[in-house]
Amino acid sequence: MKNTFIILLCFLGLTTTIMAQYDEEMITLEALEGEKKVIADGYGANPELALEKALQNAVEQAAGAYVSSITEIENDEIIKDEVLSLSHGFIKEHRKLSESKFDDEYKVVVAAIIVEKQMMESLEASGVKVKYQTSGLVSDLKAWDKMKDDEYNMAKALFDVHEMKDYGIIWDYNLRMGEPQRSGSNYSIKGVLSAQTNANYSIEFYNLKRILSELALETEQMKYQIPVAHSVRQNSTDHIDYDRYAFKVFKRKKNGKIKEATKLIDLIVPTVEPKVNNKSRAYGRRSAVPLKFYGVNDMTGIMMFTFQKYEKPLTTQDKNRINESWLNRYNTVFDFFSKDYTPYILVLTEGENLLTNSKVVTFYKFMNPKTLDVVREYITFLFEAAHCKAIFEVSDGENVEFIPDAFLTQYAEIQSSVWSTNADVAYRGYIFNKLPALDFQFEITKQFTEEEFDKIQSITVEPFKGEQWMKK
Repeated sequence: MKNTFIILLCFLGLTTTIMAQYDEEMITLEALEGEKKVIADGYGANPELALEKALQNAVEQAAGAYVSSITEIENDEIIKDEVLSLSHGFIKEHRKLSESKFDDEYKVVVAAIIVEKQMMESLEASGVKVKYQTSGLVSDLKAWDKMKDDEYNMAKALFDVHEMKDYGIIWDYNLRMGEPQRSGSNYSIKGVLSAQTNANYSIEFYNLKRILSELALETEQMKYQIPVAHSVRQNSTDHIDYDRYAFKVFKRKKNGKIKEATKLIDLIVPTVEPKVNNKSRAYGRRSAVPLKFYGVNDMTGIMMFTFQKYEKPLTTQDKNRINESWLNRYNTVFDFFSKDYTPYILVLTEGENLLTNSKVVTFYKFMNPKTLDVVREYITFLFEAAHCKAIFEVSDGENVEFIPDAFLTQYAEIQSSVWSTNADVAYRGYIFNKLPALDFQFEITKQFTEEEFDKIQSITVEPFKGEQWMKK
């Protein structure tokens, strides 16, 4: 018995250690009344200058939401001077979300809480007309629509692939060429171009997680917990087979302290297998994978104490706020989030711990479905495209290039279902499964005349930054 107890303590300790590495990502900034949360990036010659620029951009972005377009045009320099000189005075707190280096330039992304009243008073004192948007002047529905637009606009700015400095940042490349084959006066060259993920793969993924945790309306992270015995109701022919998961919720209280809570939910984590696709398939519809939730149901009395109840009525106010006709057929939804209901979620799964094959699962809830599309295309662009080309360097004339049209797709569309007494699942979105590493290959075949072949000096591979990889 004593040995069993010691083993259990070790198990708990190891589980806690495994879970602790993800806690920091769940702690997000919360804007109170009279404050606004903004996410912005900045570039600089060193991390400090990049951070400074990001904070200035955050204040400028917040100011732009309250300055009329006419005033902004007439007093553009006044606004910028005011923001630059007093930007730190408008910032209550900030959190650095990511730091990257591209060649000799650094990029920093921050989330910042801007004190709106102080900022607007300062701008007004400089002769700038400010638009006040308070709950007394606009309806709740209009306020929600405004937040939806703000979320989408921030996403577009944060995940603009045209602004990326290094498309191939997560990949290492290798090129193996075979012996050329002669056929009359022509030569055929075959080879294999391979791409393997490097350490930047995980770095950029966790940068993405931190940014999404601040951008999303709400974030819930499920982590592995010791499995709990489970069964269906007595004499039932039903059978279920699943693992118990828990998710931790971190809330920042008004006094600045972090409040932590653990909730229970049951979840079947779908398997998303990587598959090589061309560009049209990568940016098109993906196959759906089942994401199953298990909540309150007609199980044994003991299990009823273990489950939490996530069945929530979908009110007319909810439907008016979300303004999607397809929601009209739902009356009760299965919703494990705490804030206002919205059906749009992105699910990121990752990692396998030392005790089981279960994963860390993070849910991000958004207000705007267009935000999901922006993030989805960023994931496709950064984590699924090889971004490389083989270059046949010739002594005279233009080089010959081979650009593979291949994407190692890892995300899928969510097909949600729930085992619950009364509720339906009304979630829509995508799931991205981060594998520990990726390795995929492309075959290269090039035909040359004898004259062309004679001019080839070398064959190399390098990241490709052309419009080939842009979403049209």
